[in-house]
Amino acid sequence: MALRLPSVREMLRHAAETYYRFPMTLISAMLFTVSALVLIEGENPWMQRLIFTAILGAPLFMALEGYIGLNGTGTRHRAVLLTAGWAFLLFYAVTFPGVLDGSPEIHFIRFVVLAFAFTLLASYLPFIHTDDQSLFWQYNKSLLVRIVTTVPFTVVLFAGLSVALAAVDNLFSADIDPKWYMRIWVCVAGLFNTWFFLSGVPRSMEEVREDTAYPKALKVFTVNILLPLVLVYVVILYVYTGKIIMEWDWPKGWVGNLVLGFSITGILSLLLVWPMRNDPAMRWIRTFNRFYYLAVIPLSLLLQLAIWRRIDEYGLTENRYFVALLGIWLLVIALYFTLSAVKNIKWIPLSLSLIALATAYGPWSAFSVSERMQLDRLETIIRQHGLAPGVETTGALRTIPFEDNKEICEIARYLSSHFGAASMQSIAPELASLRLDHDRAAAARSLAASLHIPYIHPWQTAALGVFDRYTAEGSSAVAVNGYDLFISDIRLSESDSIKSHSAGEGTIRTALGSGMIIITGTSVEGAVREDSIPVGRILERLSVPTGTEKKGTVTMKNEELTFRHGSEGNRYALFIKEISVGRSPVRINEITFDLLIGRADPSGR
Repeated sequence: MALRLPSVREMLRHAAETYYRFPMTLISAMLFTVSALVLIEGENPWMQRLIFTAILGAPLFMALEGYIGLNGTGTRHRAVLLTAGWAFLLFYAVTFPGVLDGSPEIHFIRFVVLAFAFTLLASYLPFIHTDDQSLFWQYNKSLLVRIVTTVPFTVVLFAGLSVALAAVDNLFSADIDPKWYMRIWVCVAGLFNTWFFLSGVPRSMEEVREDTAYPKALKVFTVNILLPLVLVYVVILYVYTGKIIMEWDWPKGWVGNLVLGFSITGILSLLLVWPMRNDPAMRWIRTFNRFYYLAVIPLSLLLQLAIWRRIDEYGLTENRYFVALLGIWLLVIALYFTLSAVKNIKWIPLSLSLIALATAYGPWSAFSVSERMQLDRLETIIRQHGLAPGVETTGALRTIPFEDNKEICEIARYLSSHFGAASMQSIAPELASLRLDHDRAAAARSLAASLHIPYIHPWQTAALGVFDRYTAEGSSAVAVNGYDLFISDIRLSESDSIKSHSAGEGTIRTALGSGMIIITGTSVEGAVREDSIPVGRILERLSVPTGTEKKGTVTMKNEELTFRHGSEGNRYALFIKEISVGRSPVRINEITFDLLIGRADPSGR
């Protein structure tokens, strides 16, 4: 039989049918595409909001319109559902930050939680009024097959169009703007990908009921790969559990991730082979199903032991909140499928999506609870050591146990990065207006300065001591008029002896000690007697640095790390490239700089 290609009219008809079934889902895809195209041209706060909102709108409206289409919902009911969907998206768009740089991470974590919840919602909402598990499974099998089909189609289409564009650019010297590749990807991933996927979603319950085929590739993948992996995880975790019992030692914190990974893999495997449980040749699946959920019960308890120990030691964070909650959910699901006679698989996505939605907003949400608990821990440590923000009793930094000092800084970094610097304004009111931008540690450094304690980086330990490292932002032009000598890349430390530097036919010697750079020597340009440059004064500028931190190093403006000094006979300009400052006590550990030396003018400067 000859292969017949679809006509343009036929493709347009199918596209129109898909739009008629999923208009709001496709409008969300269009909003994403337009917003992304605008953002390619330049920053736009509302376009950033629309992108995240539209991404959430696609699975949300797919769930609502899938429910409407498969259940024959009336016009009024349809209007209520779609209006509720748009109302939520409007609320989300208004509350989402327009500027992403420096925004608290809570917004991105909440986005992932909501996207997860709405994706699960699309899997079961059309079947919320029926207990027919076969229909539910067949529908989700169709969605899975459609995803597996859509992804390679999207990638191949983008690759083909990109190669065509590159050919035009190179063969005809068209000088095509590279942004066109991004525009093509946005259109293909945003519009084609969504439209093509939705065109294959079942149109009616009858169509779902008739599609009883089980993909052979899915069976091979599940039976020969996923299920053996589950058995490997079971053996590893039970051997580890035996080790814990024999050594009477607490489980390691990351064991929770392994238990969750094993559990998710196992549940996914059992859902994929669910129709084969009644096949006479695959009766072992029923036995495996009972064994798996029974095996999960003690492992979920192991997970709880591991995560609650972490919470007891370090307090609650969003990640620990979700892991603890998933551990409880896992235990409940395992008990349900072990003890219940019904064993309705629809409860798996339904319960997970409800948990995700419940933890996204409200005083009980993962974000509110973790913020309160970490703020309480921070205030408790501050009270224990009698620290008073903004009230300086002496010029020196306060000394408290290293671990408590480090914990204050760690909690402050967590609160500022996840909830914004304003989350700590009850402790230090000046943090309310602090703009983080790219520097997530700025609020923690400001809080440490307000409490008059050293700021401790995540990688620092008690053995290393407390110190900060600062670096200049980069090279810049320097006026050298009035100076006679230039010596570059001088590196001094507390442990160094005197260093010598050639200066014409003479020699200049430098050393570091007690916050002073000692300079002695002579040169053909003029005598340089012994001078002491009080470079330690620059530490006052570094008490609350204004630069940005990356990997433990604070980058500051060149002028902030420039130090000038004049003596009776000479004047000096130090352009500091890097400086390491100890905090207990405050001192210069190491400094790298360029040095200009000149004769003092008659005024003595």
